Amino acid sequence: MASALTLKNNYRCFQSLHQFYSGGPYAVSSDASFLVCACDDTINIIDSSNAAIKSTIQGDSEPVTALLLSPDDNFLFSASHTRQIRVWDLSSLKCLRSWKGHEGPVMGMACHASGGLLATAGADKKVQVWDVDGGFCTHYFKGHKGVVTSIIFHPDPNRLLLFSGGDDATVRVWNLTNKKCVATLEKHQSTVTSMAISEDGWTLLTAGRDKVVNIWNLHDYSCLTTVPTYEALEAVCSFDSASPFASCLSSFTQKHGKKKISSSSIQFITVGERGIVRIWNSDGAVLLFEQKSSDLTVSSDKEEVRRGFTSAMMLPLGQGLLCATADQQFLIYDLEKDADHSLNLVLRKRLIGYNEEIADMKFLGEEEKFLAVATSVEQVRVYDLASMSCSYVLTGHTDVVLCLDTCVPSSGNTLIVTGSKDNTVRLWESHSRRCIGVGIGHTGAVGAVAFSKKNRNFFVSGSSDRTLKVWSLDGISDDIEEVSSLKAKAVVAAHDKDINSVAIAPNDSLVCSGSQDRTACIWRLPDLVSVVVLKGHKRGIWSVEFSPVDQCVITASGDKTIKIWAISDGSCLKTFEGHTSSVIRASFVTRGTQFVSCGADGLVKLWTVKTNECLATYDQHEDKIWALAIGKQTEMLATGGGDAVINLWHDSTAADKEEALRKEEEGVLRGQELENAVFDADYTRAIRLAFELRRPHKLFELFSELGRRTDANVEIEKALTPLGKEELHLLLEYIREWNTKPKLCHIAQSVLCHVFSILPPTEIVEMKGMGEVLEGLIPYSQRHFSRIDRLERSTYLLDYTLTGMSVIEPERKETESRRRQAGEEEEEEEEEEERSAEQEKMEAKDRSRKKRKSHKSQDRKQKKTKVAYISGSACINTGPLCGTLSSLPPPKTVCVMDAGGRLGSALLHRLLHTGYTVHAALHNPEELVQCYTSEKKQLRLRVFQADPLDYHSIMDALKGCSALFYSFELPSDHPTYDELMGELEVRAAHNVLEACAQTESIDKVIFTSSATAIIWRDTQPDALSSQSHVDERNWSDVNFCKKFKLWHGASKTVAEKTAWALAMDRGVNMVSINGGLLMCPDLSIKDPYLLGAAEMYRDGVFVTVDLKFLVDAHICVFEDSSSYGRYLCFNRIINSTKDVLKLATRLLPSSSSPHSHPQMSSSMEGDNRVYQQRLSNDKLSKLMIHFQSGVQVEWEAESPLPQALLNH
Repeated sequence: MASALTLKNNYRCFQSLHQFYSGGPYAVSSDASFLVCACDDTINIIDSSNAAIKSTIQGDSEPVTALLLSPDDNFLFSASHTRQIRVWDLSSLKCLRSWKGHEGPVMGMACHASGGLLATAGADKKVQVWDVDGGFCTHYFKGHKGVVTSIIFHPDPNRLLLFSGGDDATVRVWNLTNKKCVATLEKHQSTVTSMAISEDGWTLLTAGRDKVVNIWNLHDYSCLTTVPTYEALEAVCSFDSASPFASCLSSFTQKHGKKKISSSSIQFITVGERGIVRIWNSDGAVLLFEQKSSDLTVSSDKEEVRRGFTSAMMLPLGQGLLCATADQQFLIYDLEKDADHSLNLVLRKRLIGYNEEIADMKFLGEEEKFLAVATSVEQVRVYDLASMSCSYVLTGHTDVVLCLDTCVPSSGNTLIVTGSKDNTVRLWESHSRRCIGVGIGHTGAVGAVAFSKKNRNFFVSGSSDRTLKVWSLDGISDDIEEVSSLKAKAVVAAHDKDINSVAIAPNDSLVCSGSQDRTACIWRLPDLVSVVVLKGHKRGIWSVEFSPVDQCVITASGDKTIKIWAISDGSCLKTFEGHTSSVIRASFVTRGTQFVSCGADGLVKLWTVKTNECLATYDQHEDKIWALAIGKQTEMLATGGGDAVINLWHDSTAADKEEALRKEEEGVLRGQELENAVFDADYTRAIRLAFELRRPHKLFELFSELGRRTDANVEIEKALTPLGKEELHLLLEYIREWNTKPKLCHIAQSVLCHVFSILPPTEIVEMKGMGEVLEGLIPYSQRHFSRIDRLERSTYLLDYTLTGMSVIEPERKETESRRRQAGEEEEEEEEEEERSAEQEKMEAKDRSRKKRKSHKSQDRKQKKTKVAYISGSACINTGPLCGTLSSLPPPKTVCVMDAGGRLGSALLHRLLHTGYTVHAALHNPEELVQCYTSEKKQLRLRVFQADPLDYHSIMDALKGCSALFYSFELPSDHPTYDELMGELEVRAAHNVLEACAQTESIDKVIFTSSATAIIWRDTQPDALSSQSHVDERNWSDVNFCKKFKLWHGASKTVAEKTAWALAMDRGVNMVSINGGLLMCPDLSIKDPYLLGAAEMYRDGVFVTVDLKFLVDAHICVFEDSSSYGRYLCFNRIINSTKDVLKLATRLLPSSSSPHSHPQMSSSMEGDNRVYQQRLSNDKLSKLMIHFQSGVQVEWEAESPLPQALLNH
């Protein structure tokens, strides 16, 4: 009985072959374990064992021209067309230093054996030597008359010689000690491409494109001999006596009775345009060995398909010869002896750096350990799937191979059939790696081939000549050395356009062909008789395949659909849609119950036939997927396409199921551990487990439990401290969600407070994605803060109400202490209060409903009375109100700086009469002391001499203060703004905020700035009308201000930004007020704010503010705990001609005012233009809705500012 069929749910890409080398420079590590290759503008580090990309270094968008590894393989040197020389640390892949040295691209580099010196050869005809650690030039050599192409140091560290060769056909020897050219070697007639030094260090080999190798004596720099090679050379390599190459050559000469190789002779290897390796002996210029054949040399007259070597080098530790080819391949050769004692150069490994566009591929053999790939070259490359290296290539076609198919006949040898643009089909035997048959007959490119599935004795080909041919394999033998000619058994003109795909039925009775004419035709074999035509696709058909179990065919088309057809009548059974571009391949898996498709959208899709469902989609390619191969035994997938990437996929359904079960079991066990930790009250471990299990609800419950404990703060910090940054980011995301719900916000705010205490805000902001989290946290946190603040204020009314009802006793500690100090009798006071309390209790029991209503009315009055700011000295000791006010906390101590300015003196006067204790900080304290001599004690005024540029004087003034009102006004000796004054204001702002951060008692800073820090920006006049309103969120453009000498705006902007930066960094609670032009009695036309007034007027941003309103705004912002950020402060805007006339009359003397010139005045009054107001102070207006200034108005009328202060 057959086992139940298990459908596949998922494939997983487990191995990939990417492009890693695009030609040009490369470097090999000292142990040959990895290569560093240039791939366009990037640098790839490649594992030499399997061609896997270990890491990638991003370049500078220009092609790399030179690469070099340091002797210890710790550093990589690179250069590109940008002329930048960079030093990379290979452990961290970071650029340690870079510099620009040459005036043209760097063409080659060499490193001294010590690793401390780097020599570079440039296209600017210069040679330079650099200190690696310092990045500075130590030697600068000029002398070449052309591009310097190659450069090497002498291998002996004690001989400081440098050799350079160029396209001027010369080699120059440079002495690093005396910094001179000691010799110029002129024997070449063309570009010198390569140089090598013998093992003893006294012989120099130079090779060039003039087809010779010159051997030089380094004692006197004479030419010993010239070896003609008869090919343009790209590399010359010498090898030492301990090399396997040397031992093989020595035994070879002894066995064959040839002249023994002398110890003084030098053996060297040359490679070049012919694509073969040759070994020479310097004595007599004897050719010791020549490679018999190479797949790089193509038997074609076409110049473009001729390939050769571009460079070569001996690998360290006797690991062979590495050759780089013009088609981006790395070939590693070993020299070995055959059974007949002849020498043979064995290709040990082939690494393909670039496959170009992959057209088709198939698995080889029964075990499917190899993959045959047809790319945009005339060769077929066969890859070993274990190492992902190219095992061998099949060479024979003279044009690009378009398609291929494989089979294993009864003989057991794997056969490969290929179709090419050269209009031929070729049959290959994989074991001998040779072509055993050629089929000629098509008149167009062969784009599709398919082997027989059952008998495996024929194959079918389809061509762009619109014909199908059946080719017989009868008479083809694997033992015959000669290439046989294949014969066509049947031919039919099948379609009206190119044939893209052919497929043969499992029983070899039918063949199906798909064409660009939008039809698929089914033919009966072997005579190719038409059976049925499948019509229904709207674009050309790219792929056809028979079902392995049912009488149906699947087709993939350029119309983005896949269809399944019945063979019996040609009807369409199912249509599958899902690809976003042409579907290029579709093949059955899982015994025909599922299929896999790929297309021009770069997607691979897995489908179930019965349900029409796409189970999975994979996006591992960046271009069209042209090739899809499916293993018959393992059903492993291989995909390749226009991005030159080969991906291998295996069925991961069972592994995914096991993984899911394992995770479920692990989740159950971890969940039990979590419950045990909660039961044991081990909250630190429980929180860590909740994080690992991603259980935010359980995490919230744990924090709630911790919040109920007496040691909650210690436990929460203990639980949060071990968390990493990723876990803290996840916690903040959870807090953001909790914070949106009123029931959960208290825990969220508590945990958030502990997070900020563990990590500084600077580190939190640097976390990836933290901006989005904070955007969700801040608005809800502000809402919660405002709500709590309102509740706290409401408690004051409740306290007063309960005190008035004698439910609770008022606090009398301060009152009693003051009475003791004044010598009042405490016993009489207490007796009176006890009698009044008993009387109130008796009256409360007998009160009626009407009297309860009167008490409610009285409570409301008392609430209003309590909110008002009245000093203790102004309180009249009558009624219950006096008792309440006497129980209020003592007034706060605040600092005003600069108290001698217009705003500072007004603020000082208001705060003193409101009941605050004030520290007045100013430059000249004598004048202020004289003004308040009689009232100093009563108004609680302390005067300090403070300079904003003197940090210590600021600290003295701030001691004991809970808040600071800071404003900067010009000194009398420097009444105008300039660049120097702007720097002084910035320094002052920095010192003041730093002093506030160091003063523990400071709770709030009110920073006075200007509207000019908001309004100045470089905007086009046409766009002003469409631009949105300007408010506190805008900043002035400092560069714009400096450009037009708007020093007031530039200074205020930079100073405020400096203050905000320091406040956020030091955690200072700061609020800034950006006021308009201050309308004070001494306002003049020379006020620095008025520079640019005409532009402000036209832009609708010219605003003014009264001194009283500005003071009110400062007091309101200070006393309202919900205030935050910046507040734009003004109460009048100058946007009409009438406003301008009023302002001009106030600013100018009577002789210069517009009213003194009737013509000017009448013309301006006739101008009724009104510019649109673009400034908005809605934020401040909302804050001041509930601000009551009535009490202050009364004392302002009774106690005006001292005249001495008004003069400031």
